Amino acid sequence: MTCPRKDLTVFKGLECTPDEVYVPTTYGLADIAALLPRALSAYLSLLAERLPAAVRSLLEDFSFTVAPIQWHALSLASFASIIAPFGGFFASGFKRAFRMKDFGDTIPGHGGVTDRFDCQILMAVFAYCYYYSYISKPEVTLGDVLLMATKLNDHDQILLFGKMGNLLAGEGLIPEGIMDSLRRHLGNRFTWEVPDS
Repeated sequence: MTCPRKDLTVFKGLECTPDEVYVPTTYGLADIAALLPRALSAYLSLLAERLPAAVRSLLEDFSFTVAPIQWHALSLASFASIIAPFGGFFASGFKRAFRMKDFGDTIPGHGGVTDRFDCQILMAVFAYCYYYSYISKPEVTLGDVLLMATKLNDHDQILLFGKMGNLLAGEGLIPEGIMDSLRRHLGNRFTWEVPDS
């Protein structure tokens, strides 16, 4: 998980920089208080003022180290223990309503032991949505960019090509002569101005 494999070889070692979600971070009580609702944070600070000075000093110095993925695991575990069982309850109620022993006749391969795993469907949907909403970072690939570029009209595609060429020539990645040749080839048939839309 920390180093995703990009190829199918098993003999090559895994070397990568771990994603920031796996890097442990140290938190103090002040960091936790900043995440709490303002009213609760104010109440806890009033409560802390009533504590003896020695206890207050210990609380101010208290810190713990945890990786952000562990917070995510806590969220997933909470959902799995509190909400996911209702998937099984729903399936059980559904079977009772239709006077079915199990789903073996309706869903191929289902029934008996597999009826106990109905809550996994609910958990799988939640884990998928949670991962793509809170953990994964959107990555734009070359294929995504090309797909978007092909959806542009002809004029905008040439304009994008010209702007990218200017950018690459400015960075010194392609010779400036390529852009001069493109301008000569297109001549007056094309304007390099970006429309105001």
